Amino acid sequence: MSGATLAYNLRRNKYVERQLFMELLLRFSRWQEIENYLYIGFGGVYFEEFKLLHTRFNLKKMISLEREDWMLDRQRLNVPYGCIEPFRGSSSDLVIEIDDYRNYGEASNLLIWLDYVTPSELPTQLSEIRSLVSKLENNDILKTTFSLHTGWLNKGESDVLTNRLENLQSQLGSAYLAEGISINDVTNDGLPNVYLNALKRKIAEGLAENSKLEFLPLGCYTYNDGTPMLTVTGALIDRTHQADFENRLELGRLDFASPQWEIHQIEVPDMSLRERLEIDKKLSGKTADQIAEDLSFRFEKDPEESLDLIRNYLKLYRFYPNYHRVQI
Repeated sequence: MSGATLAYNLRRNKYVERQLFMELLLRFSRWQEIENYLYIGFGGVYFEEFKLLHTRFNLKKMISLEREDWMLDRQRLNVPYGCIEPFRGSSSDLVIEIDDYRNYGEASNLLIWLDYVTPSELPTQLSEIRSLVSKLENNDILKTTFSLHTGWLNKGESDVLTNRLENLQSQLGSAYLAEGISINDVTNDGLPNVYLNALKRKIAEGLAENSKLEFLPLGCYTYNDGTPMLTVTGALIDRTHQADFENRLELGRLDFASPQWEIHQIEVPDMSLRERLEIDKKLSGKTADQIAEDLSFRFEKDPEESLDLIRNYLKLYRFYPNYHRVQI
């Protein structure tokens, strides 16, 4: 369901994205504390997000969805805190039974992370989000993750991009895709925007049935630790409170926030501890170009690619993972 057996704690870009999610929630706490929220997500084996949310925000009501019985057995063994309840269910069950989940948790609001990893199910995933948004309430928070893997789109007898465009149009059609979409839009760099625009369209349709609320984006990211991914986080806010919400959060002052649906690419270098310390010593007042000139090494053969990684690191170094050997 959600990459349940993957050790995401070992993936640096995924790790950074998770830390940025925590920072966005911390900024949201200027508006409303989330301690009494019910968190619903896919815990997998490791429950990384659950552990972070509990320790960072003291969330005490958490549900992990899993549709495979054999994985539920592993979850029950590995659940780190008693406040986490492994439930047998899927994202589609959640959409249908959202009110039951809300009542079960007796929560002030919901914090939901739909972590989709099967790229060929994109049409179903977007339809689920449309239905879910129509049922969410003021101050609920929704995060979605999509796989950008293109294997399901590249099949055909034409060149790759033509196949990709034709398959997207066949699978999604005008109900999801913006008018005038072309081959130039379905390159690896352009595809995240195609997915994001389809998501925005489905959210707008859901809000048509929930007209008092607006979905305000907090953060949109792409990253790649073997599989390209797109994540989008936003909050459902009463339209009459939108201006106050935006003023309170001041998302425009965060380099990594997305108040205008900006997509930020997370791509930090894979570096040794010694390499990282060498860069960290040069952080004060120096630009990426100056740091690159001072270094005796590059992260990529191409100097410009190496420089881009340094630029990204300077933006995100506070969230870069630290690994230590631990004996248990």
